[in-house]
This record gives sequence, C-alpha cells and structure tokens, in this order.
Amino acid sequence: MKIKTIRKNILLLLLACVTGIFINGCAGLSTVAGYQTLGTLEASSNASYQTYNQLVVSGQVKTNDLPIVAKAYNTFQVVMIQAIIQAQNNTNAPVTVDVQTAASALASTIATAQTK
Repeated sequence: MKIKTIRKNILLLLLACVTGIFINGCAGLSTVAGYQTLGTLEASSNASYQTYNQLVVSGQVKTNDLPIVAKAYNTFQVVMIQAIIQAQNNTNAPVTVDVQTAASALASTIATAQTK
C-alpha cells in the first residue's frame, strides 16, 4: 500500500513538473525539473508510462483506463516523433509547445487513472 502511494506521488510530481513547463515555457520550472530537451521529456514520459503498465500488470491499478492511457501515450509518441523530425533528429532540441501539451495530457491521464 505504501509503495502505491509513493508511486502515485511521483506521478503527481511529474504531472506538476510537466504542467509547470507548459505554463512557464522552457524557462523557470523546466530548469529545475530538467525537461529542457525533447530527449529528457521523452525519457521521463516513457518511464511514467512503463511504471503505470507495471502497476496494471501487478494488479495495483485497475485495467479499465488502460485504453485511455495507451491512447494518450500514442498521441504523445506521434507528437514527439514529429518534433524530433522537425529538429533534424536532435533530441537535445528544446521542447516544443505541442510536445509539452501532449506530455502534460499523458501525465494527467496516468495520474487520473491511478486515483480511481
């Protein structure tokens, strides 16, 4: 039970960081959170999605929201791939608004699914 609470708090913190990046742009919270580049934001979002899937497999989270979370992840991946292509495969490029929005939606969807 304690592990579930810790994981939920980590995901909520990720949501707060991603939302902070979205609101403040690439300065401010993004410097503290470390999500200044496409690569760091992608790694963080992938880790959150993998953690969510592990919780589903272990039975700690219901499977009802899995299709919704998977759709948000797929949307994030499409936007991320487009941004990386536009950045000429440079994952050190700054995070774009579209990617910030998709990452925020993914984090929010995961956090919502875990609280049910």
